[in-house]
Order: sequence, then structure tokens, then C-alpha cells
Amino acid sequence: MLPIVRTRLDAFRELEPTDDLRRFHDRLIQEQERLVAAVETLGDAAQREDRATAARAAQEGAGATTRSKLLFRRLGLTRCAASPF
Repeated sequence: MLPIVRTRLDAFRELEPTDDLRRFHDRLIQEQERLVAAVETLGDAAQREDRATAARAAQEGAGATTRSKLLFRRLGLTRCAASPF
């Protein structure tokens, strides 16, 4: 999963939104960075068998995903909004 979210983040960084959508794009980048960090933390916590940290990371990842879906829709990226990530 980590390679997928990293690749997608890189692709979003390459987009050049119009001025009226820039703030939504910038916010999407922030949320996707949070998702990448959460996935990384979740993987590290799983290796250490740290359930508390894994649970917090999963919750943060879920929140970033939910917020990203709203931003995808606002930006007209409907296929991304349908993605499970």
C-alpha cells in the first residue's frame, strides 16, 4: 500500500490547478502527506507489535482518507474519490 500512496502523492504534486482550486489542491497535498506518514507509522508499529501506535496511525490514516475524498470531489477527481485510499 505504501508505494501506491507515495506514487499518488507524487502525481498530485505535479498537478497545476487553476488559481480558484489552488487552496483545495494544497490541502489535498497536506492530507495525502498525512496518509503517507500514517501508513509508514502503521507499518513500523506493526513490526514492533505496538498496537497502541498502530491504532492511532490507522485512525489518522482513516481521517486523512476521509478528508482527501472530500477534496477529490471538490477538485473534480471523482475516480480518486472512489479509491479506498
